[in-house]
Amino acid sequence: MKRAQEEIQMKGLIFACPGCKKPFSYEKDPRSLRCRLCQISFALTPYGFSDFRLLALEDSKPKGWDIEEIEKAYREMGDYEDNFAWAAKDGIPREVEAYRHKRLKGRVLEWLQGKTFEKILEVGCGSGYFLYQIDEALKIPAKVLAGLEVSAEQLLKFRARIPKNKNQTGLPVLAGAEHLPLEENQFDLVVSSEVMEHILRPDLGAREVFRVLKPGGIFCLTTPSFVPTEFWKAVFFLPRVLRRILQGRSVQGMNRLHVYDRPLSERRLQQILRKSGFEILRLERNIFLPHESFFPLFPSWLSHFFLKSGGFLESYAPFLGPLLGLHFVVECRKPLTE
Repeated sequence: MKRAQEEIQMKGLIFACPGCKKPFSYEKDPRSLRCRLCQISFALTPYGFSDFRLLALEDSKPKGWDIEEIEKAYREMGDYEDNFAWAAKDGIPREVEAYRHKRLKGRVLEWLQGKTFEKILEVGCGSGYFLYQIDEALKIPAKVLAGLEVSAEQLLKFRARIPKNKNQTGLPVLAGAEHLPLEENQFDLVVSSEVMEHILRPDLGAREVFRVLKPGGIFCLTTPSFVPTEFWKAVFFLPRVLRRILQGRSVQGMNRLHVYDRPLSERRLQQILRKSGFEILRLERNIFLPHESFFPLFPSWLSHFFLKSGGFLESYAPFLGPLLGLHFVVECRKPLTE
């Protein structure tokens, strides 16, 4: 009973059933929470936080998702301090990641610099490093830093990171983006970086973000763009095939992913955000480069060529953004009156 009460109201946040979205009316079971309205139980994991994932529901189960494979991959990857350490694990050169970061997560940090937000949620927080980068950019540290993630392995890394930061506020939430286990109208800021393309129903994810934001709240997101992603896949198809053959790997499984991954077109992205109720304040198409996963294939001279060319085209041919701008960076707002 005591654990259930603590679980649904922690660190200034009020939790709700991710199934019916109603405030929890829980049963007296110390091992789990059970919603009396929709009869879904949420077990306490061995990691010490409740499992609010609803991956078994028909409308939220991602085709091709294998959560055990994903957890295994994260476990083998180990911890990483920031985006540069993450990139290094994938063989991405530091200068390439510096270029990407400035125009992706770094762009969001520029927009948020010196502002004030009391309660922040990151959807798809990973190990939590970006959540604390956001907090450091603010004028005043946030009172609530909630990190929502579908991977328990990643949340463990986030939890270990909390006491190492100046602002030791941090709340790990194990749940999916399409069914947030949180009461509505709670957050001043929601951030999601490179997550929307992994959601089977991004429209549901956007609606959920809209629901938990306060009126006037801000939603910042980054996500790959469909057209340039497919363009670079086609350009480097043969080099990828040859590399796999030389490595003795199967070509048949080349495009098989353990996680759903479908970039959105600009039209579809804007449609999703506007239908959810958001006002789009700004939308940029950034990063005139091939996808970062291709750079381990390149010799250093070719990587430098793409970096120089990308910078030149961004400065002198921005009209090529719809074709070459690999990522969208977007700022939205929930209207003060719906």
